[in-house]
This record gives sequence, structure tokens and C-alpha cells, in this order.
Amino acid sequence: MKTVYFILITSILTACGGGGSDAVNPATTSTTTSTTTSTNTPVASSIKSRVIDGYISGANVFIDFNYNLIQDIGEPSAVYDEKDGIYGFDIESDKYSAISNVTIDCAFDRIQVAEVPVGAIDAELGIVDEPFTMYHVPYLDGNVNISPFTGIFLDFLSTAKDEVETSLNLKDDQSLEISVADGCGTNANNIAAKLTSKVLSFENTLDSYGTSLGQLYDDYIASNNNQRKQKAEKMVGFLKNAEKVKSVVDANYGNKYKSRLSLSDESLAKIFGPDDFTSLPFSIWINNVGNEDENGWKPVMTFFTTGLKLLSNGKIAKGSCVETDANNCQQFETTYANIMDNIESYASYGGSKNDSIINGVSIESRFRESKTRENAGGLSCSKAAKLDLQGVKSCEGEDCPTKIKFEYEITHNQGFSVSEACTNSDNPYLYIFTQRVNEATTSDDRYGIQYSLKSDSEIYKNPPVNFLGANKNNLNYTNTFNTIEGLLVAMGNIDPLAQKLNDGEFITIFRQTESKSSDNGSSTDGNRYQYVINKQSDESLTYSCQEYGWNGTSNSIDLNNKTETNGANAYSTCYNKMNSFNFFN
Repeated sequence: MKTVYFILITSILTACGGGGSDAVNPATTSTTTSTTTSTNTPVASSIKSRVIDGYISGANVFIDFNYNLIQDIGEPSAVYDEKDGIYGFDIESDKYSAISNVTIDCAFDRIQVAEVPVGAIDAELGIVDEPFTMYHVPYLDGNVNISPFTGIFLDFLSTAKDEVETSLNLKDDQSLEISVADGCGTNANNIAAKLTSKVLSFENTLDSYGTSLGQLYDDYIASNNNQRKQKAEKMVGFLKNAEKVKSVVDANYGNKYKSRLSLSDESLAKIFGPDDFTSLPFSIWINNVGNEDENGWKPVMTFFTTGLKLLSNGKIAKGSCVETDANNCQQFETTYANIMDNIESYASYGGSKNDSIINGVSIESRFRESKTRENAGGLSCSKAAKLDLQGVKSCEGEDCPTKIKFEYEITHNQGFSVSEACTNSDNPYLYIFTQRVNEATTSDDRYGIQYSLKSDSEIYKNPPVNFLGANKNNLNYTNTFNTIEGLLVAMGNIDPLAQKLNDGEFITIFRQTESKSSDNGSSTDGNRYQYVINKQSDESLTYSCQEYGWNGTSNSIDLNNKTETNGANAYSTCYNKMNSFNFFN
């Protein structure tokens, strides 16, 4: 049973845009009048939104194109129309030029965020005396109402991103980061498609609560639904208390970050249940890119927790407490120490990023740590370090794809110890990962190789493993880049490297092709092929070809079902599928 009902996201303040007024609202019609900053004039190709506890003016509303739930530069605020009480977006204006290939359809499919500050006006309740934030998770095009109910499905975003990360062969120590420029690109479109699908699939569950998607997303004030209005007011009380939790987290990091929170789908059972709800669980997520130092390094950190309950009195309780009245749970004051002592799981990715050492290459060195309390009472722990080098390759000629991306990586857990309280942890490992992605308008084609090596490897002798903290300044990144790039070879050239494998090492070659919709760029079909070479203790090599098809339900590669060919026929089976990949060298 999931325990995430709130998602709290923290991000560095310098990444946020100014407090203007540009919001997202899926509208089925568009206006074609001239562009203006007047608050009483419709804007061209506008998307229209209302912000509702009562009708609220004075909010900052924006479209989150890259799914980090913060307002980045290039994501302008909505313009508020005082006459109609509408927050509107002019998607075709120059204000959205930072987003490549931006369209109204893309904007319709993205999450809207409404930040309600102290001093905003609630037409029903008067001046807002405590700040809160609400979200709109889209499921159909049309005029948008942003209310406490329309963010209930926000935790589906985490699942949707996880599925896209899996389809991209990202591992546990990697997270998908989308730039504002790529906010209408393939990965963002795939997240949007999965998110919408998950919301629509929840319709039957809503029936058991006596409601529907249409009612959740309805303007309950215009519908004179007083019962729904009362529930919304109580939910806003929790959102206001959440702001206090966020301020505690912010203070722990020197107030350099800005926090977010929203309700999740599982809160429906409490909100629409027979009992008065006195608590809602929440999660914390830090997403930080800091300022550049004198050597060009920027601090980066992602931090996510689950498994706490927020009470109506502002205190917290363990997520495992099952009392109907949460006031009977053991309660804790909202301090950072109490938050960390009582969470059920967390994962952190902290480190540094540099875009200036190698021209055209973004370098990240990160440390990952996670802990999860298991159902049986154990504690699963892991630690790892990752060096990541990625960028875009140049290509000339009529046959070139739209973009050629590359990623080269070293990941290991050598030299890290876990707490004695941990009952389950990883065995030592060292991975070298290489990948090339050819992106086109209607398809993506990716090819890569993962090497699982030991410290005495003959394939990559003495790979750098001390690249965290101050050690990041001691590496020869150009040599590292060239060495890893040399390990990205065509399948026909893998045998010399396979012959260097030591006992217990293995090589996995993969190719993944996906077709994309010409309408929105989301993936519609695809296949994945893997060729695995293992070195056994008797010095022999084993070979396996694995084929994965498409899951139309999840709209992604079906990694749970495979066709496998072992032994002598494995090479030819996979080679026929992989050999046609074009490196455009």
C-alpha cells in the first residue's frame, strides 16, 4: 500500500522565474486578438485557467513544461484578467521562445501550478493569511479549474517518470532531468502521455468514492456544490500546514530552496470516506541546481522521502500509523530531525555539475544514498558514486537525425560502508555505461553497452573512482571521456573486448527503437534487444540474446516479458537486429 499523499519538492530559488502572471489551462478554443500585457485584454492563442478555493485573484500561475514542479526561467507566469477572473497564457508569444517546438497542445498536456501568497484575495473567504500551492494534473483539453482536488493525482507523475526512465535504460542511481528547452520534446511528451493515461484509468476507483473525474475537475462554486466546497476548504488547511513543513526543510538548507506540496490519489479514501480526516501523508523532494563556483562547478542535489503523515494540528506522525483518528498516533513536532527519524524511505543524489571542462560535454559527479524500511521490519540501504558525461554529437548530411545524444558513465559502490542497522545492501560493483541516441521526428533509436567490471579489469584498467567532493578537480576528464567513448563499439567489434573479461564480469549490448506520434512526439511502438556476454568461473563465456516487445497498456517497452536465445545462436539472432544502428561517424 502506498503511503505518499503529498509530494513536497524543493528547488533552488535562483532557478525560479519572476512573479509575473502566465498560467496553463487546457482550452478547446483560442482567441486571435493582439498580444498585450494588459490584465483586461484577451491574449492570442490563450489557454484559460481559474484558481479556486473560492475564486482567487493574486496567485502566480505557470505551466511546468519540464515536470520539476518549479518555475524555471523560460516558464512565464499567466496574465490575470480582472474582468473575467481568468489566468491566461499566450503560448505563441515570444515569452515561450525558450521552449523548442512549443504548441498549445503541448501546453494543454502539462501540469499547471498555482502559488497562492499571503495577500491574495479569495472571493469567498477574503484575504489569504497563509500561503499555499495547488496543482492541475491534466486529463482532458478544456478550460482549467485549479483547485485542491485537481492535484490529487500528482503522485502519478513520479510513477510516469519512473516508467520513462526504465524505458531509457536509466538505473536506480539515475533520474530523468528535462530542460525547459526540451519541455515539449520526446521525454516530456512520453511522461505526459503516461500521466494522462494513469489519471483516466482511475475513473473506476473514483466510482467507489461516489465521485468522478468530471466532478473532481469541476468548478464546484459555479455548480453550487457546498459539500465539495467545504471539503476543499479543509484540504487547503492541510496545504497551509504543509507550507510550515516546507519552511522547516528550507531552513535546514539555509533557505536556498523553494518547496512544493500536493495531495495524491490515495488521499481520496480519506477525503471522501465516511470518517472526518485528521491527517494526510506527505513526501519531500529536493531538486537543486546551485550557483557556479570559480572552477565552473554547480552544486546539484535531488532528495526524495516518503512515509510521514501531516496532522491537521500541524504536527507529524509515522506513515505506518493506522489509527482512524490520527490524533491518537504518536505525534512529533515538525523539526528536520523528527522528519528524518520517522520517514519510511528516502533517496538522495548530491554532487556537482560542470559544462565548461570539455566543449559540448556536461559532466556530473554525484553520490547516491538510499534507505527503505521493508514490510518485514528490515532496513534496505545502498550507496553509490556516479560520474556522468553527456552531450550532443554534430552531424552533417541529408540523412542525419534531428539530434544525436551521447552519455558515458562510471558508477560504483566501492569503498562505501552502510550503517549496522541496515539488513540488506548491495554487493560491490563497478559499471561502465555508454549510449548513443539518434532522435528523429517520428522515431528514436538508441544503442549502448554496459560493462560490469572488477577492480582488476583488463577492459578498463584503473578507471577513476575518486571523483566526489574536492577529488572532482583531480581528474583528467578528457582522457576519461575518450577511454569510455572507445568502449562504445559496434556489435561486430565486441569479441576482442569479450575475450578480456575476468571471472564474474559481463557485457550487455542493447538497442532500443521506438516509433513516435507525429502529433505530440510520444512513443507509440518499439522493441528492445540485449546481447549479454558472461565470463564464468571455469573461464568459459556464455551468450544470451533477449528480445522485448511493446506493452500497449503502459505505452512502453515490456521489460517483464522477453524471448531469449542462448548459446551459439544468440549472436546471430541479436546481430541481425543491432547491426543496422547508424553511428553517423
